[in-house]
Amino acid sequence: MEENWDLLDWYVLDSGNLTTCTMTEAIQAKYRAMYDDVGVNTTVYAPGPCLYNEEMLDPDLENKSNNPDLVPVLTKENNTIVSPYVTIEPGNFSLVIKFGTLSNIEPGYYRISLIVIP
Repeated sequence: MEENWDLLDWYVLDSGNLTTCTMTEAIQAKYRAMYDDVGVNTTVYAPGPCLYNEEMLDPDLENKSNNPDLVPVLTKENNTIVSPYVTIEPGNFSLVIKFGTLSNIEPGYYRISLIVIP
């Protein structure tokens, strides 16, 4: 992926759940390969506090051809997070599910269901 960060998209809850923060020199240095097109002091979006999501920053929410992108398309229905149907082009693909946990998340068992239809 280091050569193709523009292919990395993070599907997150709708944009009302995103927070804004500022790209810093420290984040820029740590993740230079991903954020080489995002200048220091640029306002970026993150899912939750920026402190916990430095690898999931997006400066525009619109341009999906640049750095890793946040795609605010997930919705929450009761206790279920729902994703729209996503068409994946033929070939290999990778899926990562990341949970950002804060102190108000209840410890316990959580069920994750994923349906992939060929």
